[in-house]
Amino acid sequence: LEKGLHQEKTTYLNIWENAFFLRVFTQVVRVLNGDNYDWSLNIGKLTPNGKSKHIREQIVKRLSISPCFQNIIKTAYVSQIRNAVAHSQYHLIQGGILYDNYQSDKYANLEGLTFEEWEQKYIYSYFVFRGLFQTLKQIKDEFYIVILKKTIEKGIPIKVSYDDGKWYETYLYPDEKGAVSYTHLRA
Repeated sequence: LEKGLHQEKTTYLNIWENAFFLRVFTQVVRVLNGDNYDWSLNIGKLTPNGKSKHIREQIVKRLSISPCFQNIIKTAYVSQIRNAVAHSQYHLIQGGILYDNYQSDKYANLEGLTFEEWEQKYIYSYFVFRGLFQTLKQIKDEFYIVILKKTIEKGIPIKVSYDDGKWYETYLYPDEKGAVSYTHLRA
């Protein structure tokens, strides 16, 4: 049980520290909110505290357009757990987990979890991670690849910002394997 729990904790940390996952998740949330894709977003430059703030403000807060999904993410992501795992500030007791970083900052308000509460956070995190990429792959395979063959331009229209601060339409041309070529069109 203990070894499995430590592996789960490591997986949890890897999910919420994964810059690629956080970048893709942020971009999906941006699009869901009607915003353009942020071509300059660089999650890798954020500090650990910056990542926590980014997750709270750019993902969780902006998911208010989907309250059910927002609640899943609120349940799954707890920065205190991520920090406790990263710094080995937790220990197992009979029936649960205690966090040594309790009250170490204003977001560290979790003294401990039962094993059942932990499993919920872990499973939600894992399924969000897997589900996001599986859904995007399914959209590509079942929608974009099929649809682009039927369009006049044979491409997927996207908007790209250039150095002049303006947004221009361009087209992506993915092949069956997912490799992408593109054209630049300026108005």
